[in-house]
Amino acid sequence: MKNYALIGYPLSHSFSPILHGLVYRSWELPNVYLSWEVLPEELELAIPMLKRNLAGFNVTAPHKKAIIRLLDDLDFSAQLYGAVNTVKSEDGKLIGFNTDGAGFLKGLSEVDYELTNKHILLLGAGGAAQTIALELAHQGCPVTIANRELSEAYALKLLLEKRFPEASVEIAQLNDIPKGSYSCIINATPVGMGSLANESPISSDYFRGVELAYDLIYNPAETLFLKEAGKMGCLTVNGLTMLIAQGLKAIEIWFEREIDAELEENIYSSIAKELYGND
Repeated sequence: MKNYALIGYPLSHSFSPILHGLVYRSWELPNVYLSWEVLPEELELAIPMLKRNLAGFNVTAPHKKAIIRLLDDLDFSAQLYGAVNTVKSEDGKLIGFNTDGAGFLKGLSEVDYELTNKHILLLGAGGAAQTIALELAHQGCPVTIANRELSEAYALKLLLEKRFPEASVEIAQLNDIPKGSYSCIINATPVGMGSLANESPISSDYFRGVELAYDLIYNPAETLFLKEAGKMGCLTVNGLTMLIAQGLKAIEIWFEREIDAELEENIYSSIAKELYGND
């Protein structure tokens, strides 16, 4: 029996075990998926144990970048995004992948939204924002990165321009974003969840003329950011599809087996019910 796990620290309530369990039961597999807390200072020591006991594992904060130097090889996805969220053990080697970008694109495909030639306003410059910014640059989208700390935004701009010399990247302070002809606004900040649940990172004026508002937050289902965008006539997407899609992609990598549309829909419904109480 092959076992799998999620590593990170801290690991509060995660939906990964639920998601994986639904797939394993559907496929009538005896596999086990665990949540395994690994402190930053324990990561290097943990790698041989993970390699010996697991056929694969997911990686979350704070290890997505730190783990790269400890792996034997990287898939193109991990090279592109400069981070790893999925590791496969194959022929005695640990290979790193990144499925976050695929998850982000899945959220767009759910509303049939094409990124081509779209000017994107990206709010935030942290780990999730980096993956999305690199995908946007990869797709040739002009992007404006707005962040509270300008130094982080500039560091991300330099990374994008290094990877993609033709990239068009502008920087702005989060509370002083120039009005512009943005086609899509993406929230990759924590504003809208937890203690910030009743706040939006930008004022509703910015949604005028915008086609799509995408919030990486999935709980609550509709943040103030999305509510205000909807009132202005924007298409809206929350982060639940991205969360589920990146997890399912990891399973497909490990098992080299495609998850069909019916199972995907059942998983989405089950996790939405768990999160939001939807029937």
